[in-house]
Amino acid sequence: MCSRYLVGASIVSLAAALTPYNNECGPTLDSFGSLTDADKYFNDTQDVALYIRCTETTYACNVTVQGAKWFMINSTNEPVPDDCFKSILPLITGHNYTGPLELPGVTVLPVIVIKGSTIGTFLENGYRGSDPFEPTNITSIDLPDLVNITGDPLNIENAASVSSLNLPKLRHVYGDLILNFTGGPAINLSFPSLFDVGGIEIRGEIHTLDFPALNKTGSIMVNSTGDLDCDAFAKSLVNTTKNSESGVSCASRRGNFTLTYVEPPEPEVTSGAFKIREGSLSLTGLLAYILARYGSNPTPEEECFRREGVMVVVSVQVRPRLTGNSAGDSRRRDDLEVFIDGTRSKRKNIKWDYCRAGHSVGNGQARFAAMEQHENTVSRVAAAVQGFSERGEPYRIFHGSSNTTRPRVPANIIDISALSNVVLIDVKKRTALVEPNVPMDRLVEATLPYGLVPPVVMEFPGITAGGGFSGTSGESSSFRHGFFNDSIIEVEMILGNGEIVKASTSERPDLFHGAAGALGTLGTVTLMELRLVEAKKFVKTTYLRLNSVSEAIGQVHKETGDFQNDYVDGILFSKHHGVIITGQLTDDKPDNFPLQTFSDAADPWFYLHVQQKTENIAPFSSVTEYIPLPEYLFRYDRAAFWVGRQGYTYFKYIPFNSFFRWLLDDFSHTRTLYHALHASGVSSQFVVQDLAIPYSTANAFVDFISQEFGIWPLWLCPLRPASTPTFHPVTRDGDAKEEAISTSVSRPMLSIGVWGWGPQNYDEFIAKNRALEKKLDELGGRKWLYAQTYYTEAEFWKIYDRPWYASLRSKYIATTLPSVFDKVKANIHAGRSENKGWSQRLSQMWPIGGLYGMLLALKSGDFRLHRDAKWKLY
Repeated sequence: MCSRYLVGASIVSLAAALTPYNNECGPTLDSFGSLTDADKYFNDTQDVALYIRCTETTYACNVTVQGAKWFMINSTNEPVPDDCFKSILPLITGHNYTGPLELPGVTVLPVIVIKGSTIGTFLENGYRGSDPFEPTNITSIDLPDLVNITGDPLNIENAASVSSLNLPKLRHVYGDLILNFTGGPAINLSFPSLFDVGGIEIRGEIHTLDFPALNKTGSIMVNSTGDLDCDAFAKSLVNTTKNSESGVSCASRRGNFTLTYVEPPEPEVTSGAFKIREGSLSLTGLLAYILARYGSNPTPEEECFRREGVMVVVSVQVRPRLTGNSAGDSRRRDDLEVFIDGTRSKRKNIKWDYCRAGHSVGNGQARFAAMEQHENTVSRVAAAVQGFSERGEPYRIFHGSSNTTRPRVPANIIDISALSNVVLIDVKKRTALVEPNVPMDRLVEATLPYGLVPPVVMEFPGITAGGGFSGTSGESSSFRHGFFNDSIIEVEMILGNGEIVKASTSERPDLFHGAAGALGTLGTVTLMELRLVEAKKFVKTTYLRLNSVSEAIGQVHKETGDFQNDYVDGILFSKHHGVIITGQLTDDKPDNFPLQTFSDAADPWFYLHVQQKTENIAPFSSVTEYIPLPEYLFRYDRAAFWVGRQGYTYFKYIPFNSFFRWLLDDFSHTRTLYHALHASGVSSQFVVQDLAIPYSTANAFVDFISQEFGIWPLWLCPLRPASTPTFHPVTRDGDAKEEAISTSVSRPMLSIGVWGWGPQNYDEFIAKNRALEKKLDELGGRKWLYAQTYYTEAEFWKIYDRPWYASLRSKYIATTLPSVFDKVKANIHAGRSENKGWSQRLSQMWPIGGLYGMLLALKSGDFRLHRDAKWKLY
């Protein structure tokens, strides 16, 4: 029956030929408020024709004149009495409506809501933003004749299945235009006739977006994972937002842009002034100084500034050449005034290495020596790879350091540790050329002076850019920007036969997608072009206290929908103490808020600080503070979240208090912790796993972890859905065993970090880990592969798409490289004590293993890196 569907109905009459209201059209507006959820959705394709007829011919009339309220006309060409008006019900589709939605002939609707079906009591209690929805299963939407939406919004959400939207005649939308295609296929959107709309909010993989006729709107917010040209888009529409304080905010893979409409000034006549963008600066004296100081030939430093898009200069002080290296000059400038794109930098007393890689100037063209060095190194590596390939010998790549908890296996080794430079930062394009062994702290140090930062920065300073691409790296900004590799525009790789190639979304896209997360098993990444976004001075950080696991999971999901949030994560300290942490980038800090830092030995560990700040406040209360951006990015470095706490558990007689945390600070940073972890053999007794899970089953998974492992705290990190097939974590419904492979995009997911001691008995340790993997699969989740797995080979390839992977290995000549399974499988036989050598058994004896790990950590010298970190200066 059509009455089960929200097929709008309103009515008309003609004085000469009144037609009684057709009950097949469903309930009238008078009875709509009493409907159940099952009655209000338009779910069945066979009702489309009836819906169109009812929508266009149903009217409400003056009861006094016509004798009744609801009537219908026989055709849209009939005249309508003056006392009757078109009054239709909204178009709301349920999740059971599948396939294309095509409604030709519909010209006006009061509201469109296409977002699946609410789970709960939509009409009894009213919609709440936290109510869950079954997503829509519509594949395309076509309303070719729709002109007006007269009521509230045009709202399409939970729409990952939608691949096209066609509204060519839509001219007026009384409410907002809200479209969310997150997790769906790439989509190009055009609204050729839209003249006015309340506001615009659009999310998804959008490559083109066009409003050629738009005259008036409120704020415009677009968050695209595609290649939308946000700069051009914002500039083309900012004048339509005259009545909005927010203007246009657009984020895509090509950059973030925010523009606010500014009334143009009265025309004025100026002379002898240099125009930089919209402002004017008289630079005559500055130019005279530069010419007098440098003459017509710029110094190498000036050439470097110019090439990197940075205008410079006043009170330049160049120190004598410091220790050189094969990359060229190492020159340092202090106390500079810097202009970036015509804007004076607010940062003072900056100490950074300009032209660190050096360069030579010849024939009027500057060339980085770093690129020459890069090409030479890559050529040597490619030759070594070719040699192994010709001999048919397998090999492994040595990067120089690792944050993996997988044990290292000796084999034929190719050393690429020299590929550790930030080769170029292009300020205007907001990109960086980065070699794979550049760690996060050096990358941030290289970009911050230009007011830029990577969209996703791994919280551990020593994790490298190459590890972020070839492994899986999702952090507190990943709900918006995806995994680290989603910020990569192009990679240079050496294939298994030694061939040097490039891969991107337009060149070898299958390799570009497949290599991300494949642990270097499809080739060796040697260079990446990385997208950058605008940095701010501070992160306004809010800690929201919650009293249950379910509240925390629901709140972290809700916070991902707030466009003001740049960072979202959470900590579950126990079943009754959860904290959701949100961060918003800002250049403004109220005077009454002191800066909070976490990098110095006397600073608190971040997780302890959050616990202390929230343990005595009421549920849903919050605490806000301001943290310098780099301090926020690396806030979990000390203690490696809370893994460092277990060192005090291991060394039983060292008190866990602020004095000893200060005294032993060098051992609390992640670089030294991981050295100690590898050297001591403790990793074989420690559970270090990140596990992605659907929001719908996350609560059950936390219960399982609590019951079986008793590990607290747990980390919550919301993640954007990933395209499949992939080795990245993806999620599916627990009862849909093949869904993660068969669909192109996974479901939204929550990553849960589980880090703590496991059972001391090795057989029990293995059994617990296998039980965890089984439970994860039952609940529709997937592991991150930075850690060991305990699957059999058959179990592993049941989860991951072996034919897809094998075809890539064959196509790109990668069969001499270890497979993903080879790299992540736990060697259970070798892990048993009776199969270990005497040195391994000795290293696992308490406290020998721990002391030996600390000794090697000191010997590595990595503690100097956090002591001398330059990012602390910003």
